[in-house]
Amino acid sequence: MTNEQTKKVDIGNVLNDSFELFKKTFLTAGLAFGLLMFFVTGMALVGIQFFVGFENIQELAKKIDPKAMDLKAGIIYYFVVLTFSILIAPFNAGILKIMDNADKDEEISTSTIFTYVNSKHYLDLVFATFITVSLSFIINFGLQYILSENEILSSVITSILSIIVSMFLYLVIPFIIFEDLDALKAINKSLQSCSKNFFQILLLVIISIILGYVGIIAFCFGVLFTFPIYYATQYAIYKSVK
Repeated sequence: MTNEQTKKVDIGNVLNDSFELFKKTFLTAGLAFGLLMFFVTGMALVGIQFFVGFENIQELAKKIDPKAMDLKAGIIYYFVVLTFSILIAPFNAGILKIMDNADKDEEISTSTIFTYVNSKHYLDLVFATFITVSLSFIINFGLQYILSENEILSSVITSILSIIVSMFLYLVIPFIIFEDLDALKAINKSLQSCSKNFFQILLLVIISIILGYVGIIAFCFGVLFTFPIYYATQYAIYKSVK
């Protein structure tokens, strides 16, 4: 797929498609998202108790800031984030599958969240996650050390580059699971599609995150049923460029 063939994202159409998908899936996807959060929280609690202990949680929180970490602590942090990201990657893909089923007027179910666990796409999801987390780690920690004398400049540049990388790789998972691409081909296709639609996708992601967190304002647990708008938007963007 060449850059000339890459389709442009129409913000209005994507928003309409996102809301339509959200209306069809907010309950099912919300329950699935709740399961994912329960899983993540459970892993976090077990990990904290096993490696640190709850009595040391305040001290741990002070050391999480990348600027305060030495190389050893940074590497440990990297592997913790990588492990969590790899474990939840197939579940994120499963929520996108719920969106796909709804878009095709097929039956949707909370159990769909498990579709890509131990599937033929699992290794590609893992590899793509490894690349994404590794790039983020290199950017965050590399620039923190290079620009250590100027924290403000370091934070600004790190944030900008992190956003750029995230947007360029935004469609990797949909390309893997819906077009049967391996990780490298999905990354290449995501780079092509997202670079041509960078600002449209960035705006849509910001809108979806803001709308997703409306549930916290309305009622704390409501976020479980509003945040799936993020996945609906991701699917709608994929659909518009495929």
